[in-house]
Amino acid sequence: MDPITLALLLLAGAGAAAALSWSAVRSWLSGTGAVQADLIRQALSDGKINVVAVGLSSSGTETGRRSWRTGSLDSDLATAFGSANRIRVNV
Repeated sequence: MDPITLALLLLAGAGAAAALSWSAVRSWLSGTGAVQADLIRQALSDGKINVVAVGLSSSGTETGRRSWRTGSLDSDLATAFGSANRIRVNV
């Protein structure tokens, strides 16, 4: 199946399910005292998405780690990732 068809099916299948939002990720990260974070997105075989956030202090020490399994990402988080599966962001 081509990626565009798969993406459309995922969006249609997500329906009323809440998308993981950038504000929820950012809120969790701010509670860890992180100033930067590595975010990793992984497509799962069941059509879900796994997102891992690793909070980092100004010295690069890990301040916390969390993962979310979701059906979709909100537009802000999807835009932040773009076509990448791993990004570093300022919190």
